[in-house]
Amino acid sequence: MQFTEEQIVTLSPDPASLKAGQGLSSQSKWVLAANNERALWGECQGSGKLPYQTQVDIHNIAFKCTCPSRKFPCKHGLGLLLLYVKSKASFKTQDEPSWVSEWLDKRKEKEEKKSEIAAKPVDVEAQAKRADARNKKVIQGIAELQTWIKDIIKSGLLDLPNRAYEYWQLPNKRLVDAQAGGLANMVAELGNYNYFDDSWQYNVLNQLVKIYLLSEAYNNLETLPVDLQQEVKLLIGFNQNKEQLTALEGVKDQWMVLSKNVQPLDKIVVEHNWLWGVKTKKFALFIQFYPTAQLPEQNLLPNTTIDAEVVYYPGRNYRVLLKDWSLINSNNDLVFLQNFEAAYTIFNKSLADNPFMDEVPILIENISFIKERNSFYAVDQQGFALPVLVGIQAELHILAITGGAPVRVFMLINENSVLPLSILNASNPKSNGF
Repeated sequence: MQFTEEQIVTLSPDPASLKAGQGLSSQSKWVLAANNERALWGECQGSGKLPYQTQVDIHNIAFKCTCPSRKFPCKHGLGLLLLYVKSKASFKTQDEPSWVSEWLDKRKEKEEKKSEIAAKPVDVEAQAKRADARNKKVIQGIAELQTWIKDIIKSGLLDLPNRAYEYWQLPNKRLVDAQAGGLANMVAELGNYNYFDDSWQYNVLNQLVKIYLLSEAYNNLETLPVDLQQEVKLLIGFNQNKEQLTALEGVKDQWMVLSKNVQPLDKIVVEHNWLWGVKTKKFALFIQFYPTAQLPEQNLLPNTTIDAEVVYYPGRNYRVLLKDWSLINSNNDLVFLQNFEAAYTIFNKSLADNPFMDEVPILIENISFIKERNSFYAVDQQGFALPVLVGIQAELHILAITGGAPVRVFMLINENSVLPLSILNASNPKSNGF
């Protein structure tokens, strides 16, 4: 497989590990460096008597090392992979030693067991009873929620900035108890708005309308098309059974990893990976959750291509479950929109299809980024500008990458702003992601 140093940087758990890994990316640091079609492995002499044994699964990126580090990947894993990028010829091609083959075989066995679990029959009667009990809880929670929203509208919005934190937490907790976690999260967002911002009234009212629309859609669920029913249930907080999803036939394609966004949240990490189907020309969003300081189960690298089968979640959204996959070498011809007018044609069509959709992924070219006073904009070739929703550090990063020149961008667009996720200019591969 072919990797770039920029892709490997995205795997580092912190700057210190990356710096240490770069220090180990020299052939002189390794007693052994070898590879085959499945993995890389090496032996790095540390302070102990025996060298550390390091191994990397190069198709489903994963690491293992005998060093005592609790970071994933450790500096040895990063160093070995960086050495492979710098000097592939220095690796001996040979059969796997037992300590490598046993690890790879266990990983394969684990995946096979997951498939067996997914194939087990489901107790339909017990499942129906649980679903009925939960439905009653959700309906009761929605009734209380709608009464709360109506009281806000009757009283007016102007007093909301003076409300205590607990005012927003009470309906949130009740919805959690009602097993409507999606709605609970939407209510929690109301307490996180900046009520000193001039646009807070618009934001609050817009969110209240979305919450009410979703709750009313659930009350009238049986009148909706089947796929929209699934979408409403997913947004309410009904999680899809992953084992059942895995058992379904998916979409096989070569998928380019457009972006990777990692967000720490308490003791877990939420990772969003956006994919683009080379043949299907479809977007897919793969989300995974994993403990802090660990690697995800499916480790995807931006600007790489995987040969994979994905299963779209029921509903009208982009989220997928990733089934069997492996890294491949591929040159992909992406299809880019020419301006924001074309983008909003797609956005409006998507919104008509799914009224609960907040943002739509697009590939667009000839976009310039400009800073004007305290505002940051994305401007198309026709001069149409949209506010960019990123922090100051990301603004500086984007300006440093683009230098004010028009670029190709993968971004999310909503009704009045954009969120760029990666720059895709072939001439500047370092610019992917920020």
